[in-house]
Amino acid sequence: MIVKHCALDLFDQRGGPSPSLVTAYDKSRYRHDLSMHNVTWVQGATGMWLAVYNGTNAYMHRAHATTEALGITGGLNDGYTIMGWINWTDTGQSLIVAGRYELDVGGWELYLTENAGVYYLTQRHHHAGTIVDTHPRSASNSVGWTPGTSYFFTAVFQGNGTDCIHYRNAVPLGIISTTGGIRDFEATTYQLVVGIRFDLSANWYEGAMARLRFYPYIWTPAQIRARYHAEKYHVGVPV
Repeated sequence: MIVKHCALDLFDQRGGPSPSLVTAYDKSRYRHDLSMHNVTWVQGATGMWLAVYNGTNAYMHRAHATTEALGITGGLNDGYTIMGWINWTDTGQSLIVAGRYELDVGGWELYLTENAGVYYLTQRHHHAGTIVDTHPRSASNSVGWTPGTSYFFTAVFQGNGTDCIHYRNAVPLGIISTTGGIRDFEATTYQLVVGIRFDLSANWYEGAMARLRFYPYIWTPAQIRARYHAEKYHVGVPV
């Protein structure tokens, strides 16, 4: 399997005991280490590091100016892939997995939420200059993300006006998108966030997260299956 460059790969912690104000180590060539706040790192029996968020004051972030190499103010509108492991707790609010956005202005966000007993994963783009379904944002959703279960998630944005394809444990899911598909996001100067809203004020993630990765190109189904099967033994998910 040939994998081109990775723009972000949150691997483990560095800089002090856990939890504390240390950093999350970016394994990619860009070394976008994130500031880490009240996140507890737990190493599994096979060596994979899990970042555990408490749902009240735990998050990671990195300033806009030092994440420009992610390309998310332009080039990623040609397609990108986000993947990682999650095991979340429903807190009654939307939980941010990751994002680099300003609400209704620009950027992207990935989040989990519950509505009427249905559990959603949503990839949303913000675009102040384009109105879709009466809002300056567009999104693709998938369902069945039950809390308390370990999942390997993958979100693949294929380009303007398409569905953002979601995979759970390497299986493609049915997608619900805004009218006409998800649109290109517009530029943002906001920071990269993990586990919290763009302004660091709400939507705290609760649960475990591991190996959050961001690729500025589209992964194929075969590549996603290979990655899932290479990592699943770390978290004990079924075949």
